Amino acid sequence: MSVALAAMPAPPPIGAAARMSVTATDPLAFNFHPKQARYELSRCRFNVIPAGRRSGKTWIAKRRGSKMAMMNTYWPDFRIAFTCPTYAQVKRVYWDDLHRILQAHDKGIIADESKTDLMIKLVNGSEIWMIGMDKPDRFEGPSWNWVFVDEAPNTKKEAIVQHILPALSERLGGMDEYGVPEGHNHYYKDAKFAISEEKVQKHMSEWAYHWWRSRDVMPLYLGDEAAEAELESARRRMDEITFRQEYEAEFIHFIGRAYYEFDRALHAARRLLYDPAAPLHLCFDFNVEPGVAVVVQEGREQRREKKRDETLVIADHTIRKNSNTQRICQMIIKQWKAHRGPVYCYGDASGGARGSAKVKGSDWDIIKIMLRKVFGARLHFRVPRRNPSVRAGINALNSRLMSANGDIRLFVDPANAAETADDLDETQVLKDGSGGIDKKADSERTHHSDALRAYVWKRHPIAGAEKIENKAI
Repeated sequence: MSVALAAMPAPPPIGAAARMSVTATDPLAFNFHPKQARYELSRCRFNVIPAGRRSGKTWIAKRRGSKMAMMNTYWPDFRIAFTCPTYAQVKRVYWDDLHRILQAHDKGIIADESKTDLMIKLVNGSEIWMIGMDKPDRFEGPSWNWVFVDEAPNTKKEAIVQHILPALSERLGGMDEYGVPEGHNHYYKDAKFAISEEKVQKHMSEWAYHWWRSRDVMPLYLGDEAAEAELESARRRMDEITFRQEYEAEFIHFIGRAYYEFDRALHAARRLLYDPAAPLHLCFDFNVEPGVAVVVQEGREQRREKKRDETLVIADHTIRKNSNTQRICQMIIKQWKAHRGPVYCYGDASGGARGSAKVKGSDWDIIKIMLRKVFGARLHFRVPRRNPSVRAGINALNSRLMSANGDIRLFVDPANAAETADDLDETQVLKDGSGGIDKKADSERTHHSDALRAYVWKRHPIAGAEKIENKAI
């Protein structure tokens, strides 16, 4: 079941944005679609913008915020912010581009800046901040005029309600929320509210809803042929539901199985080969009951399969009762100590905390100590600094199981990885439609797929997914 929320009022003509935008003659500007022009020109206090990947919404927000800051003549300390879920992400997405936009119009417009605090101050007193929502308390204290919340579905509702909205009250500041739809979560509720307010309040509404698909606008700046090729490439990488969510900007109501693309007859019907010289990928999930590790090789890395883009789950390890990281490592050493190729470790970033082993050091510290004695310099770690959203990981794994055009690129050994097959077959999502994993439905399920999901998300992220640096261990 899916819900595609459509924009309500008719948008203004494309030229309207160019006439009003201080960036109209900007060499960095691009052609507007009418739906995008409507967003740039919006005078509403709150705007909700669920739009497809690679469709220009973040760039419009950068222009929109820069315009507000440059045109301010009233507030001596006009203050706006762009946010992302983390500090590293907001710095990468906004710092360089905001400088380019500002300096394209007046190289002397920047009065001061701090790359550490991610703040740019203009000669008219306006301040442009870039804030990672991993530290939302930075909104506390000063008053704010406008905030752009990027990746709103992955920003905690509490951070928006408890930190951003109160900071806007004194100046009746505005907030724009952007994000690719991600289930029926708090962002979906804001989108529904914006639509209802537009219907009831009409032209007096404080809220506006803006929606466009990637295929609506990509031809404007890529051309028809290149846009079609890009969308077809995305279809090859993603399953159908994920493609509809990421590029068609649909709010999907998720029900039933988490890994809906898994089919035993397709994915777990044949025995898989193990190559002792190819890279071995160990995927961990840290629990006391059960303790889990999933073992993976890539078809392209095996000697006989170099042309086959396939992820092969060749084995899994499970300790049902009284498990800890040490015992899982002992099982791995016993079975794989003769492996000659490199060994890579993947898993949950929270394994960095002191965990189930109840000895000095984190779970990852224990893995490093125990496995390095066997594999030496061939042991490597691919651990994210922070975990992706559950929905992003599920999307990546489903897309690997079967793309929108029918490509199957993940297989599970039915004998040596039977627990993983069961997990993919039986793990359920929460009944609220958000797409989160139901951890309470079956205590024995979700752990193997969690471990595999961490690997697939890191090794085979879907288009548009954030790439997170490896953690030094």
